[in-house]
Amino acid sequence: VAIDMDNGAFYTRKPDGTWTDSGDPTSGSSKTGATFTDMLTKLPSGTNWIPWMKINNGEGHTINFGQKKFILGDAPTGYKCLCSTNYPDTLSASNASNNLKHISVRSRHGGGTTQYFDFPPSLVLEKGYPDSGNAWYLFDGIRGDDQYMHPNTSGASANGSGSMDFDFTNNKFTVASSFDWNATKNVLSVAWNVGSSAATASTEGSITPAEQWVNTEGGMSITKYVGDGASDASVGHGLSVKPSMIIIKNYDATANWKCWVNGLDSNKTLTLNSPDNAYSSSWTEPNNTVFKPARSGDTWLNGSGNNYIAYCFADIDGLFRAGVYYGNGSATRGPYIHTNFLPQFVFIKKWADSANWRTLSSVQYENVAEGLEQSNNQAYSFNENNTENYINLNAGMGFGGEYVSLDAGGFKIVTTDGLYNTDNTAYSWFAWGERPFKNGRS
Repeated sequence: VAIDMDNGAFYTRKPDGTWTDSGDPTSGSSKTGATFTDMLTKLPSGTNWIPWMKINNGEGHTINFGQKKFILGDAPTGYKCLCSTNYPDTLSASNASNNLKHISVRSRHGGGTTQYFDFPPSLVLEKGYPDSGNAWYLFDGIRGDDQYMHPNTSGASANGSGSMDFDFTNNKFTVASSFDWNATKNVLSVAWNVGSSAATASTEGSITPAEQWVNTEGGMSITKYVGDGASDASVGHGLSVKPSMIIIKNYDATANWKCWVNGLDSNKTLTLNSPDNAYSSSWTEPNNTVFKPARSGDTWLNGSGNNYIAYCFADIDGLFRAGVYYGNGSATRGPYIHTNFLPQFVFIKKWADSANWRTLSSVQYENVAEGLEQSNNQAYSFNENNTENYINLNAGMGFGGEYVSLDAGGFKIVTTDGLYNTDNTAYSWFAWGERPFKNGRS
């Protein structure tokens, strides 16, 4: 078939390669020989046409949408095949569909390391696994070398001599062996490109950031600001689009990490270092220019004279997405979350029941599954992510259950476990992609 949605025409080609009724798919508005000529007028407002086939008596059918050469000839001039090859590229021309210019998710060994990237790593999150007792460590270029925080605790930023040496000129960071996990330990290492030098700080809000780094193409920024205690404070995030996930921490004091995810009630936040339920606060939903940390001088977000760090992420097609899904209690027909990329790092948090955060990493799963297969002859499905971490704990990795299935376009919940899939219950999630759907292979 050939469909001309500019003119609402539908053409069919016969097994001998000719078009039914001498149709001419290139005839434009004249719709010569079209099987249907009213596809636009027959489409109710707000709806879309989708491919559909009815299969009778258990018969099997193979459909070629253009992923391989057509037997009856090429597509008509001016038409595109309905396959992922013809999806538009994500990101800019120089980095087209290349997520590795913005994020890298790796599994490495401890004992001191130098890691090289295709970008200057300005935000790094690491955790030893799979056993317990390993805290999370977060570093960023604004707070500087050796300054780390634990996302699983409320503790202030601390100094660890030699802990992290950012080298933006050579696109690398180095962890000293005196600070690193031991050489036998596996380490989950996630690095983001949030810029390698300070951007001109946004002046859009009532508070001007003390320092700000921005990667507009990757949809992320780091903002350091000093709270003013005002009831209507706002801070420019520098992204020019609305963020879909923001994490804020008073880094000079013992204070909880506050996290807002698109889809939460407008005045609610989650607590990254705690299993607490979605919490009503003075938060106000951000817009294209600013985030609004407080309506009433909330000390978690805008205490007068307090130093804060904010990590902002916007939805970028093929790279990052955040939102809410609702459980249905079914393992076979669980919720499917379309991201338009193959996820490689996923966070999930149930709003209720004081549920721990879940983090899932494709590279971590592959590393552990490979080891288990070698030692215990245990097999795992390629797509079923059987490993999970907990960003609010220093607990060991959990594995053995089947929780989430990853594919080229998103992830599906494949468990009845209430931490993922309680019927009619809300879950916040955010995820970064390994590669866009256009380049997916599973």
